[in-house]
Amino acid sequence: CLLSLVSFSQETNYKEYSYTEFMTILQEETDTIFRLSDAIVKYDSVTDIDFMVPRYYESRRRQNRKSAPKLVVNKIVELENVQFLYYEDGASDEISSMHNIIFEKDVTVYNSFSFSISDCIFKGEFDFANFEYDKFIAVKEKNPDIAGRAYVFLSEFLDRVRVINSATSRASVVDHAFYFGHNHFKETSNRIFMVSWSMNYIDFSYNIFDTPTNYFIQVEEMTHSIIENNIFNKGVPQFYCIEQDELSFKDNEFNVPALINFKATNNVNFIGANQFKSSVSSLDGYRDYVQKLNYENAEESYWKIDRDQDTFHNYTTKERIENLTYYQFELDQLSVFYNHFREKHNSDEANKFYIEIKDLESKRLAYEHSLNPTFTTFFKIQINRFLKLFSNYGTEPERAVLVSLYVILFFALIYLFFPNSWDRHGRRRIMDRYRFFTKYMNRKAGIHEVYLEEQEEELLESEDFKSYMLKAEKHIPTFFIATAMPLYKWSVSGTRLSAAILKRVDIMQGSWNELPKSKRWWKSILLIGAFTVSIIYDLIIKILNALMLSINTFTTLGFGEIPIKGLPRYLAIIQGFIGWFMLTIFSVSLISQLLN
Repeated sequence: CLLSLVSFSQETNYKEYSYTEFMTILQEETDTIFRLSDAIVKYDSVTDIDFMVPRYYESRRRQNRKSAPKLVVNKIVELENVQFLYYEDGASDEISSMHNIIFEKDVTVYNSFSFSISDCIFKGEFDFANFEYDKFIAVKEKNPDIAGRAYVFLSEFLDRVRVINSATSRASVVDHAFYFGHNHFKETSNRIFMVSWSMNYIDFSYNIFDTPTNYFIQVEEMTHSIIENNIFNKGVPQFYCIEQDELSFKDNEFNVPALINFKATNNVNFIGANQFKSSVSSLDGYRDYVQKLNYENAEESYWKIDRDQDTFHNYTTKERIENLTYYQFELDQLSVFYNHFREKHNSDEANKFYIEIKDLESKRLAYEHSLNPTFTTFFKIQINRFLKLFSNYGTEPERAVLVSLYVILFFALIYLFFPNSWDRHGRRRIMDRYRFFTKYMNRKAGIHEVYLEEQEEELLESEDFKSYMLKAEKHIPTFFIATAMPLYKWSVSGTRLSAAILKRVDIMQGSWNELPKSKRWWKSILLIGAFTVSIIYDLIIKILNALMLSINTFTTLGFGEIPIKGLPRYLAIIQGFIGWFMLTIFSVSLISQLLN
């Protein structure tokens, strides 16, 4: 193998150019196609100063951007085994790069392992592929300092894009890395296809996708992969990331549904939280479905079927639910995310995927019930719907508290219009208030006297107790009298305090008929105000009684009785059952979250 590589390097005659010379021959080409192969483009510190640009990292992105008009290349460009041996300036963090160019037509770059292009616009197709790494090794033998790094950054793509980096083994590309970042994919109906296989390093970051077509990104058997801070606004992103030694997949923004195939077989596998604003589906299941359609419609190509948005819509809304194989693919993929975040102790993100799993299960149950209606499937469907509403399948115990509060308030509203034994006045409360104020206005007695008369029954009980104890004073120890009198005073203190306050705020000092007409208007205002305050107080007490009755019934305390009659008595039994059931689910949900 070594001999073959040496002979290959001896046979290949590499032409050498500076960056300036390369651009000159590119512009002077008179044919509609510019072809160049087996060449090395080296940085010349004297002539190539204008080809130095900042790296594409975010901290440098907005600095020192070239403001000169872009060079327009109106011809097809085909490069084969052309290595751009870029120069790195460590002090300024700049590299040499082909930049500030508008390519009007297709650009094809094959086996250019050392390559850098930035701030360009590709109006035609962009095809970048590296397969024959023995050519890179041959170049490296003559240029030992060469680092096999390819940069494509700060560029816009308006047509089809195909990027492939594939080797037979990672050992053969130990020095090779690919950076693809800060690029913008604009409106195009053509496919975007990016594959990196058996490579050392790939950095795919800060790209923006505004293309309506589906796009496929695959990184497989990689030593180190970084997929970060990309924004997906349109189309259907398809990610195939498996067998990674180290994968960093974070801070991406998926504003559209995504198709994912991640397998948890990596030693280091970091997936960031809060990336998916929409649904996630299994890429394995979807590809299996597209292959099935391709087999059934042989005249249609696989990629044409894949690009059809109806294909994706049918899969996500119907096929992945009704087809048991696709359904299992979906569960497998969602479980990868769920288990990953559980292992990382990120319960919030794990719960999101658990909810997706349960939603998918509910849809599958509904489909099975439509084919073969049974009580078992019907009951499971209703239980799932209730658990979704009540606690998001046990992931949000706080929602259970909120739903329970709604139930309590609903039944309290019903109890408000019916009397119960906890409310002494019951439905007569407001009528008694009218009677009290009418009695007050028709008598010369003060309002405190009317109040004491209303409380006479309760006061008599206390007075009877006092009289009884005083009569027995000579026949019992002094201790009993000494403790009984404070008890008597305490029992009547509330009533007497209320009477004292009412006496001080008495506004009539006589009956209504005895008032001069000049005083009646402002006395009316005071009386109506006092009456309104009393009514509000009565309503608050009545509402509290209904609320307490509802809470008591919901929590199934009961106190040995149901303190209500008529139809609400039966509703109370139903509420008690609902409360028992909901509190049980709440307890299980809370314990589950605590254990997690």
